[in-house]
Amino acid sequence: MTDKKVPGSFAEAEKEREKELNIDDVATAKSKTVDLAEFNKIAEELEKYKAKADDHWERLLRKEAELRNAESRAQAAISRERKFALEKIFKEMTVVLDSLDGGIESINAAEDVESAKEGMQLIHTLFIDTLGKFGLEVLSPLGDKFDPTMHEAMTMVESGEHEPNSIMQVVQKGYVLNGRVIRPARVIVAKA
Repeated sequence: MTDKKVPGSFAEAEKEREKELNIDDVATAKSKTVDLAEFNKIAEELEKYKAKADDHWERLLRKEAELRNAESRAQAAISRERKFALEKIFKEMTVVLDSLDGGIESINAAEDVESAKEGMQLIHTLFIDTLGKFGLEVLSPLGDKFDPTMHEAMTMVESGEHEPNSIMQVVQKGYVLNGRVIRPARVIVAKA
């Protein structure tokens, strides 16, 4: 038989059991036990932080919806602007068209070709001035030095009357819109 002592009370039995277990394990287990009041406090804090997180989530969703709505409104505004971007220039062009219509009528009724020619010159000037209001400049570089960013050389011709690499004839005028070449002037360039 073994020589083990039998405990007489429950407390003695518990002490005996603690001796059999590793003492470190018992201390760790006791430190991990939390009383009910502390547990309730932690649960309350957890609920408070959960409510705060839910509030932040709702605010995020609202901001995201607002952003999508703002993007939709901006796209609609851009679409409207693109659709009517040229309205102002076309409104001004109607004045030129009215002048052309009047010019055609006067040519049909006129017997004097010189007055019809003068009328057409005035309409042409009106047209150029109207386009100038919107930033269009005419490139008619006769006598200027050739610039490949502004001019397109159709050919080069030997000439003793013109400086080499200068424009001796404009075949087709060019146009610049707000500083950007939209059509280079087609030219004939002089060579030595």
